Amino acid sequence: KYTNADGDMILLSYLYMSDGVVSGFELDNGDTMTDTQVNGIPATLIVSSMEGNFSSVTWRDTASNIEFTVAADESVIIAMAESVSLCNSTN
Repeated sequence: KYTNADGDMILLSYLYMSDGVVSGFELDNGDTMTDTQVNGIPATLIVSSMEGNFSSVTWRDTASNIEFTVAADESVIIAMAESVSLCNSTN
């Protein structure tokens, strides 16, 4: 979670996919779900209809077996998601 001086928040989360693991979102009336892509990978964009709530984009990297979600302001959310990349840890 990152919050800047203006209080704008960005949240990145990930989940290792395995049998029996399901992620989900609770939608408010008026929220919209749209198919999109993040770096060529199919994704779902969830735009909040509630003032002050963040939108989310979620996608699955099947090669790494990881599901990613970024929550942020709708105007920057896809660019934020496309900046996410895996790296190899040496620790």
